[in-house]
Amino acid sequence: MYYKKKRTLEKFLVFGTILLTMIQPTWSEDILPEETVLEENKKSPVENLGDSKKILRLTLKDAVNYVLEKNITIQNAKMEYVKADGGELKNESQFTWNLIGGITVFRTTLPANRNNIFAGTKQSQDKLSVGIEKNFRTGTYAKLEASTTRFDTSAFENPSTTPSNLAALAIPPLYTGALTITLSQEILKYSFGKTQKEREAILRQNTVIKREELIYVLSQLVAQTLIQYWSLNIYDSNVKTLQDLESNTRNIRDLTVRKRNLGLSEGFEVNLWNSILSQTAGNLEKAKVSRKEAERNLIRILNADPSSKIEGVTDLQENVPLDFNVEKDYIYALDHRTDLKNLRKQREIAELNLKIKEAEDMPSLKLSGAYSTRGQNIVSPQQNLTDGNRGVASFKYPEAYAAFQFSYPLWDKGIKADIRNAKLDVQNLEKKKLS
Repeated sequence: MYYKKKRTLEKFLVFGTILLTMIQPTWSEDILPEETVLEENKKSPVENLGDSKKILRLTLKDAVNYVLEKNITIQNAKMEYVKADGGELKNESQFTWNLIGGITVFRTTLPANRNNIFAGTKQSQDKLSVGIEKNFRTGTYAKLEASTTRFDTSAFENPSTTPSNLAALAIPPLYTGALTITLSQEILKYSFGKTQKEREAILRQNTVIKREELIYVLSQLVAQTLIQYWSLNIYDSNVKTLQDLESNTRNIRDLTVRKRNLGLSEGFEVNLWNSILSQTAGNLEKAKVSRKEAERNLIRILNADPSSKIEGVTDLQENVPLDFNVEKDYIYALDHRTDLKNLRKQREIAELNLKIKEAEDMPSLKLSGAYSTRGQNIVSPQQNLTDGNRGVASFKYPEAYAAFQFSYPLWDKGIKADIRNAKLDVQNLEKKKLS
């Protein structure tokens, strides 16, 4: 009877010891005191309040909009996109109307001899002209010009050298007014503007390619933003998982320590859980470093304040969508991929460039002509405009000329080399397309 009471008392003592051990931490436990935990909990809201201006809480849509608005590369790309058609606009400048004008002053003095009796020893000729001109895409050049010329000579004006019976031949300054139209046209070379159209097509394609490349850069940055944003969410989840794992490992380690103090476990088990806890803590620190690096990468893409902190609020989904068609997406990618579209455009450019180089090897026959209606008097330049009988408007005193100019490059190695290189470019792009 006494033995049974003693055994019952021992059981109560052992049970009480175990219960007391589970409630109170032992000396070997690595647990922060309650006061320290409370102090940290009190400090963290203050730090968050102090850093609240630096925290960026961005959804996925907000992150994409932020990078489109703030990223320097995208800002530069937007400006380059606007400038992409500069080549086309510069090409248009050669076909604009030009206002032209000029003043020519001519003076000459000759010795007094029999040769200059009728010409005069002093001559002057001044010309004032104004007009408009334009080059057309068909290879036509047109110019409309109005001019007035003042001619004066000293012939028969010097009484000491002029016989009296010839003094009546001296005349005052002579004014000649003219309205002239000039035309020229390339007959053989460039096929009445066909080559120019091909050059313009190349410029348009280059503009499209440049803009497509800029859009591709923008899409890459957006995709990079998505990847970094998702990576940050993944690292956040990884850090949380490792924190929970470390907490669970620490609890198991502490429980093993208590069991060892009660003689229910061995010392090597405590060492084993200490090792697992150290490994888990190391993995947690690595995850925090990776998370910090992903955050820095996203901040750099967003062009945000380097001291900012980012908190994503988008939940990741593990379910793969089932409503996509791989074959349809593949065909869509072939039709819309920027690199493939640009490759097709580059091949078109190479073919057009080959035609242009072959046109350079053609003979050139240029037809030019001008027609001028003139008026002349010794009163004033204005009379050539107002006199309907002998002025410019009378069309009684025309002047016309025509000219043919022919040229052909003989054994021009430069042109042959350009044609050869253009053919090689076409072949090279054709191989890229097939591959």
